[in-house]
Amino acid sequence: MLDESGDIAIVNGDIVLISDEKLVEQRIRIALRTFLGEWFANNAVGIPYFESILGLGNSISKIKAILINEINSLPEIQEIIDFDVMQDGNVLLINITVIDINGNTISIENDELNII
Repeated sequence: MLDESGDIAIVNGDIVLISDEKLVEQRIRIALRTFLGEWFANNAVGIPYFESILGLGNSISKIKAILINEINSLPEIQEIIDFDVMQDGNVLLINITVIDINGNTISIENDELNII
């Protein structure tokens, strides 16, 4: 499990493990924060933030399509039920509801992504 700052969560000297809906939720959050080429083991993984999102002149509909594509590529995701992106200054606010491959409904509300 990752804590609020993105570090591995350790409680009483033990790494905290998660499963089921919490694991899928965390994988979605990680996917939304991974830049294309960032992961050393596979530089094809990630969102093309530098190429297609960051900077001026990018429409919310284009950004939304890129993010939806990334979420749909996760093997744990069966279906995206709802996906909304709003820009608030330099931050994208994301609300998402998905169904995972086990039939669980998972919602993430007001997830913040800095875009500048």
